[in-house]
Amino acid sequence: LGALRASVLARLGQSAEADARRTSLDEAIARKERARREVRASLRSGALSAAEAEPDLLQLAAELAELQREREVLQVQDEVAEAEEARLVAVSATFDDVADEWRAAVAADDRLTLRRVISRLVRRIEVTPIERDGRRTSEVAIIFAFEPESSVRPLLAYASAYVRAKNTRSPG
Repeated sequence: LGALRASVLARLGQSAEADARRTSLDEAIARKERARREVRASLRSGALSAAEAEPDLLQLAAELAELQREREVLQVQDEVAEAEEARLVAVSATFDDVADEWRAAVAADDRLTLRRVISRLVRRIEVTPIERDGRRTSEVAIIFAFEPESSVRPLLAYASAYVRAKNTRSPG
């Protein structure tokens, strides 16, 4: 929960920067598209030959593609942040509900409700028998209900790695 909260707070701090960068990218994309239309119009009017227009069009297309990729990175960052924020809100609400229910059950010495509260918090418990120094023991892993499913973790890791890779790229 603390890591999620820190991530969301960091995201909020970067929000104004990201908004300014998004606006700047949108303006640059519009300028490149306008320049491309102008080159094509010059080609159609005969002011430029195909040989003269082609390098300009190729360069504009490459620059436009790079700007659009950078814009997509911002979009991925937004989606990851929104998922983190939604998860934080859901976990926080769950903790509030569980805390209230727990206090009431303890005050009433209601064991059934306490068991139900614990079952809301714990998705499953995995016990793995192991042998250490000739002694048999067990390794216990508690999988909490508020942790993302293992199938979600690789997607979040992929998105985070994608964002990190794009952020470390040198500006072109």
